[in-house]
Amino acid sequence: MFRHKRNFLKGAIVGVTALLLSVGTANAERTEPLEVTHNHTHQQMYPSFLGGVVEYFPLRSLAELAGMRTDRVAVNVEDTTYQGYQAIKVVVQDTHKAIDNPLDPELRRQEIAEGACDGCPFFNIGTRPFHNGTIEVDVASGPLESFGFIGIFFRVKLNENNPKNSQYEGFYLRPKFSAADEPLRSFTAQYFSKPDYPWYRLREEARGKYESYADVEPGAWTKIRIEVFGEMARFYVNNNPEPVLVVDDLKNGADSMGTIGLYTEPDINAYFKNLKITHAP
Repeated sequence: MFRHKRNFLKGAIVGVTALLLSVGTANAERTEPLEVTHNHTHQQMYPSFLGGVVEYFPLRSLAELAGMRTDRVAVNVEDTTYQGYQAIKVVVQDTHKAIDNPLDPELRRQEIAEGACDGCPFFNIGTRPFHNGTIEVDVASGPLESFGFIGIFFRVKLNENNPKNSQYEGFYLRPKFSAADEPLRSFTAQYFSKPDYPWYRLREEARGKYESYADVEPGAWTKIRIEVFGEMARFYVNNNPEPVLVVDDLKNGADSMGTIGLYTEPDINAYFKNLKITHAP
């Protein structure tokens, strides 16, 4: 009898083990390709930034930046309150020669030749040198009838002699375009790079690669997040788990590093709050 019980238990264990292996194999067959692909891509492009140095600037007032180096490149900056939140307002100086044709490459080239500056106005914040990591900030812009250019520059190398000719990478939004018809809808989110890759060059050489649609409400607070690793970057809007734009060839190279800039263009008020920078360890 003991022998029969032992054989019964042995058979039950073998049966359960076989069942578990079968279930495990089925699950592996169903999920492994997705998990392996996802993990491989994530590790290749964006390793974990946990444990990195975090810099946080609420931007409730300029007093928070006292003692830090800040540079106003063709902009004025002041404390303000927007939609009930303390923030800083960045406005392009009246003396800045503006670009009046933001969607016409030929006219823009002509204006630049006459002294206008493409993508120049920004407020540079002397953070720790940023190389890899994440940048998060809340932005808003108005009035609603304007294009509303607003965004973030990163890896800024400030040109001390001529700040308008500084080097940086940048992502920005054109909020008004979000509800427009095509092709404007596809121009809501934009990447560009100074000094050699303004938006119109990128559009001419690789239309659709460096710009995309994003769901943005003009005038409302919008959270943006940029993940950077080497020569790759992802641009997120409003906590959406999927990026609105992915760039795998940052034009200033994988080794570039520098400070952070708050970007805007003429004829709008640009508002910023809750700037958080996580530097990769």
